[in-house]
Amino acid sequence: MALETLSPDWEFDRFDDGSQKIHAEVQLKNYGKFLEEYTSQLRRIEDALDDSVGDVWDFNLDPIALKLLPYEQSSLLELINTENKVLNKVITVYAALCCEIKKLKYEAETKFYNGLLFYGEGATDSSMVEGDSQIQMGRFISFLQELSCFVTRCDEVVMNVIHQLAVLYTSNKNAPKIIETSGVHFQTMYEHLGELLTVLLTLDEIVDNHATLKDHWTMYKRLLKSVHHNPSKFGIQEDKLKPFEKLLLKLEGQLLDGMIFQACIEQQFDSLNGGVAVSKNSTFAEEFAHSIRTIFANVEAKLGEPSEIDQRDKYVGICGLFVLHFQIFRTVDKKFYKSLLDIGKKEQRMDKFSEDLSNRCNVFIQGFLYAYSLSTIIKTTMNLYMSMQKPMTKTSVKALCRLVELLKAIEHTFYRRSMVVADSVTHITQHLQHQALNSISVAKKRVISDKKYSEQRLDVLSALVLAENTLNGPSTKQRRLIVSLALSVGTQMKTFKDEELLPLQVVMKKLDLISELKERIRTQCDCCFLYWHRAVFPIYLDDVYENAVDASRLQYMFSALRDCVPAMMHSRHLESYEVLLECYDKEIMEVLNEHLLDKLCKEIEKDLRLSVHTHLKLDDRNPYRVGMKDLAHFFSLNPIRFFNRFIDIKVYVTHYLDKTFYNLTTVALHDWATYSEMRNLATQRYGLIMTEAHLPSQTLEQGLDVLEIMRNIHVFVSRYLYNLNNQIFIERTSNNKHLNTINIRHIANSIRTHGTGIMNTTVNFTYQFLRKKFYIFSQFMYDEHIKSRLIKDIRFFREVKDQNDHKYPFERAEKFNRGIRKLGMTPDGQSYLDQFRQLISQIEASEYDQQWVQGISQLAKRSDSRLSKPVLKLNLKLPFWGYGWERSKSSAL
Repeated sequence: MALETLSPDWEFDRFDDGSQKIHAEVQLKNYGKFLEEYTSQLRRIEDALDDSVGDVWDFNLDPIALKLLPYEQSSLLELINTENKVLNKVITVYAALCCEIKKLKYEAETKFYNGLLFYGEGATDSSMVEGDSQIQMGRFISFLQELSCFVTRCDEVVMNVIHQLAVLYTSNKNAPKIIETSGVHFQTMYEHLGELLTVLLTLDEIVDNHATLKDHWTMYKRLLKSVHHNPSKFGIQEDKLKPFEKLLLKLEGQLLDGMIFQACIEQQFDSLNGGVAVSKNSTFAEEFAHSIRTIFANVEAKLGEPSEIDQRDKYVGICGLFVLHFQIFRTVDKKFYKSLLDIGKKEQRMDKFSEDLSNRCNVFIQGFLYAYSLSTIIKTTMNLYMSMQKPMTKTSVKALCRLVELLKAIEHTFYRRSMVVADSVTHITQHLQHQALNSISVAKKRVISDKKYSEQRLDVLSALVLAENTLNGPSTKQRRLIVSLALSVGTQMKTFKDEELLPLQVVMKKLDLISELKERIRTQCDCCFLYWHRAVFPIYLDDVYENAVDASRLQYMFSALRDCVPAMMHSRHLESYEVLLECYDKEIMEVLNEHLLDKLCKEIEKDLRLSVHTHLKLDDRNPYRVGMKDLAHFFSLNPIRFFNRFIDIKVYVTHYLDKTFYNLTTVALHDWATYSEMRNLATQRYGLIMTEAHLPSQTLEQGLDVLEIMRNIHVFVSRYLYNLNNQIFIERTSNNKHLNTINIRHIANSIRTHGTGIMNTTVNFTYQFLRKKFYIFSQFMYDEHIKSRLIKDIRFFREVKDQNDHKYPFERAEKFNRGIRKLGMTPDGQSYLDQFRQLISQIEASEYDQQWVQGISQLAKRSDSRLSKPVLKLNLKLPFWGYGWERSKSSAL
């Protein structure tokens, strides 16, 4: 309806000025820009969330990691479920004992080893206050109590394992047989038992070689004697002191006397009151010895070979089993004993792998084997040097550090390809399980085809069925343990042919490796041992600095140094483990600064200076004769993560140069151009983006402010003199080598800052000052001594002015000065006339300053300019105060 009311005239007046079209184009352009930004943002999100298996993961920056170890949710009773109830019980008992041993071993490696090893660290001898040793040991008592409980539990498990095996392999013909054991060898049980004995031996070695722990223990016991004599002084109840002393005696005898392993093997294994007989069980003794020889044969065959995996670690367990066997049965196989000792003389082969593995499984295993070999070489070499108390040569240190870098490079490679590993491991385990199932299936068919029935054959068949059922599922530790135990029963009676059994064992070993690949890699690449050999770090940094081309290897070394942190967190002797971490962090950073960062900063600064001053006669810098390092490689490194910081070498050097150039420019402003050129050169040569100093090239143009001069005009006129020829004020004296000056530009800058309104302030302050000075002037002129002499001299001048061409004689002036000096002198050697001259100088200086301000202010009022370049020559005339003489050269003006 509104449109219908429009008049034709209005319709005629409407016109299109193009504004709507312009507005629409602007909106379309903004919308297009929005779509482009949104598209790029979606692309970045897609790249971040891409599920491609080819992506590379960053070891230092990734907030999450993949855990490939499968977790078993079923219990052992659920997994071991066959119709053969007796076999179920045997496998269940042995599997439970093996799992218990694994848990004890894990607890020892992660908690008790580290707690003992790091005791006493973080507190230097020079900073130890009397009593700190006792305080540390006091904090450590609870840890020793936990260790005591742990050792007791280990002894109980060893006892249980021996009893369970002795019951199964019994020589008592009257005792009922649980299962037929001829041809059945539970080698897995003995391997696990050897691992537990290795734990006890390791604890003995740590305590035996820990001098600090023993010293602190001795001082703590002495402290208890003092407490025992006067318990009330220490606030301790006497009835609680004796039980505590008994506890300490128990801990000392059990843990600190080197008897952990010996106490375990010297237990009474023969049960009293008609229980389990062990020492007289010849069948068990024979089976025990057979298992030791079998394990030793497998270890000996692989030691030093490229395919060695964990055989070296089992050697200590074999020795422990041998000693345990002798302790129980009191028999020794001298030939085997000699072979056991001779194994230490076998040289390790360092041949590189020559074959090119064709599938991912073998590639992963090869990477693990490399890691194991490198870890063994590093630990063995460093520990041998330390044990023999021999210093390492620099060549050896550099070589070992290279091996550490290679070891961490393997770990980083596996981590960066986590997506590929995760995608491959599942398929590889399924393929290996399929191969194992095929082998077991062939053997099972062979057993079923034999129609002869026996309990032993039934055990074999049940064991093979159990192995098959267990393999049909995820490759968890528990399932693989059950398969290993089941095959110990299932391989008797020549169920497998010789050409079938060995491939099956190889497949099961590969399955163990692939299933625990991530954990095994992490364990083998763990460089926590570097804490005890950190003295090699300065030599390593010097080598990195000299060979700057390989600067990227710093990432691997710091990754190895970070491995020490988790173990140090188990220390208990200090108030908090963070104290130890802080000491370690401070030590590493000080070494890094001294041996790399500071040297790098100085060398870069030196290179920039020499490059800028090539016009000077410098030393020979020809790289073909003197050699040069390309330090730019350090600045291409990504920031290095260490503790809770990132070490950015590029930022560190840039900050150093910025700070140095700025400070030196403030000292000598005329060198600003040189440092600016050095900044540009640093950007071109090293890629260092530096900050401009923003300092003036010479001196500040502002100078003193007019308002400050006026407010303190009495100070100004006493400290500054006026140069009439150049029309500038110059400071009378200074405490340094520079004199401040005030010229027309400074006054102009003040007027530009405050405006012409400062004239009133200037006039008021100046007149107030002149009023005081003129009063002093008049008092001087009316003095009778001065006035009489002046009247006498002016009368003389009038009489002889025609003869002297209206000039006052110099001799008369000297006579006048001598007469004034007779009137008296000030302590600083000035006469009344000298003080009068200073008074006149101050009056003139104040008037000159006022005339400057007035002149420039009037010029500013006449012109619209902002006095950007004030060039003004003021015609200032010397005022005449009634004197007729000419001012001598010694005058202050």
